[in-house]
Amino acid sequence: MTIKASALLAVVVIWAAIIPAVAAEHDAWWALIFAFLATGAVASSFWRRLGMSRVAGIAGAWAGV
Repeated sequence: MTIKASALLAVVVIWAAIIPAVAAEHDAWWALIFAFLATGAVASSFWRRLGMSRVAGIAGAWAGV
């Protein structure tokens, strides 16, 4: 698995776990803060390895979807 694929998989797993947990238990809203922090940590590593222009292009493509 490449770095890009593993970073994307990590982000998907983080949010796939947090969203149902918060939906099931409304008092777990604070877990969203940690999900954002974890996503930021994965994204910063992803950003350094890919380069700014590629990350901006990928983000633009996803924003357009």
